[in-house]
Amino acid sequence: MWCKGLGVAGLLTLASAALGCSQGEASPAKAPLRGSAPAETLGQSRQRFERATSDAQAGPAVALFASACGQGNAEGCAGLGHAMRRGFGTRRDPTLAMQFCSEACKAGSLWGCTGEGELLTEGRRHQAADQAKALELFTRACAGNELEACEALARMHERGRGGLAKDETKALELFRKACDGGHMTACGDLGRLYLRGGAGLARDEAKAVELIRGACSGGAADSCWLLATLYANGGGGLPKDLTRAVELHMNTCNMGVLASCNALAAFYMSGQGPVAMDEAKAAALFRKSCEGGESFGCAGLGSLYATGGGGLPKDEPKAVELSRASCEGGAMLGCAQLGALYATGAEGLAKDEAKAAEFFAKACTGGVTSACGWLPSAGVSAAP
Repeated sequence: MWCKGLGVAGLLTLASAALGCSQGEASPAKAPLRGSAPAETLGQSRQRFERATSDAQAGPAVALFASACGQGNAEGCAGLGHAMRRGFGTRRDPTLAMQFCSEACKAGSLWGCTGEGELLTEGRRHQAADQAKALELFTRACAGNELEACEALARMHERGRGGLAKDETKALELFRKACDGGHMTACGDLGRLYLRGGAGLARDEAKAVELIRGACSGGAADSCWLLATLYANGGGGLPKDLTRAVELHMNTCNMGVLASCNALAAFYMSGQGPVAMDEAKAAALFRKSCEGGESFGCAGLGSLYATGGGGLPKDEPKAVELSRASCEGGAMLGCAQLGALYATGAEGLAKDEAKAAEFFAKACTGGVTSACGWLPSAGVSAAP
């Protein structure tokens, strides 16, 4: 829950609770957070956390973060915030993650500032003010040689976020800086640019896969997601291998990459590759994704509520709520579903073909080709 005005002392109590201590046993420090860290232990734990590929590998590092945070160490609180942001080695809790990262940032931890910025750009938090604040945090942290911040800043230049003009040349410069410094996610980003020939680079699938695979092996979860996608589609010169794709998506979902949870849910919905059709497993994965703020996960969950699939009760008002939220969050599938619910007049929603057409058009423009055929202009006044 969000505890307004929690302050440092409250955060330290929460850190101790994360270790499983009672408040009586914890005796958390009441002093302000310290910006310095025990370099040997926390530095090694951060490296272990960033290279971990499972909760079991990440857990010991997270326990040390919580212990250090409970003693008033800013880097420890930053690490705990990053772990809670991803739900890796501990429970996912974006609200507490923001509190830990923000307090750590105020105490001088650039890793904390980076985590705060990343939280501001995730899920449904894409308001302009959040992006602008994230840009300021990433710029400050990157200037202090926090390589994770440089990678995040590169993505903002690449996509034109936070009021920036799109600048792939600047993005490439920052990706190279972070990769050369050992930040694996940035190496995967370089691979992504080679894959499509972006930022003036000649397209080179072999170089792209080498970088992406190396980044994945080094613990870069986003690169593992991309590698899984390449295997699923036979992209990047790789053979199509659904078994390998599912294996990677399972690992990467466990590492906190919600896009992999969505991809895995889609496999379970269709029974593709090595997995049998299992709508209940798909529902659990969509719920995990949706609760983590991923709009496509909310769309998937909404579709199951609309039909009563995956062991869920049929609940059209819930389907409307989730579809609307996912559409507003940028998931075009959610817009298509909302159009269908308006077209048929779902429970608690008046039938409105004009509204249906509006959302079908938005989904069609956004790439959901099936929605294009549901438009009245195509001779169809309601979804099938």
